[in-house]
Amino acid sequence: KAYQVADEFFSQMDERKYEPDVSAKMADLLVLQQRVVEAIDTYEHLQTKWPLAEKNPIYQKTIADLFIEMEDVDAYYDTMEVLSQRYNENSDWWRENRNNPKALDRARGYIEVSLRQVADRQFARAAESGEQEDFSRAADLYGEYLSKFPFADGYYVAQWFMCEALMLAQRFEDASLQYQQMLKSREN
Repeated sequence: KAYQVADEFFSQMDERKYEPDVSAKMADLLVLQQRVVEAIDTYEHLQTKWPLAEKNPIYQKTIADLFIEMEDVDAYYDTMEVLSQRYNENSDWWRENRNNPKALDRARGYIEVSLRQVADRQFARAAESGEQEDFSRAADLYGEYLSKFPFADGYYVAQWFMCEALMLAQRFEDASLQYQQMLKSREN
């Protein structure tokens, strides 16, 4: 693997503060050379070797985008879910980068997109299966998205899908409360 060659080279040196930058540039070049699997491995290696690095959410998002280019939608969603878990407000990465608002804003933006996409995907799966449990899971995912991003552009649409998922999950009391909340917020 390309990153192993770089690791071996850098292991022979004392000071190598620039090693992450060289590895990132190597991953970028692998993408340009259409060596996508090696690029993904290198971006993953960067995150493993320097788990608190500022640019890690960018690398994880790049991996997700590469999976889309490879038409591997499942891997895309899995990768975005990892991004949401690894770089959220409760993570070690977030605490380490707390004084870097640009990095935090970027990670927050990626997480917002990810949570919404995961909820939408679960709703689509539930629509295919027709299973109440699947709709219930979709409703819970929309609830997580809405609680974390109360000022999101698509808030009301997500709230509507959450209500629909609750109804289809036969969680009628929860659905009624959400519909009422949605109506109140639209009045204001």
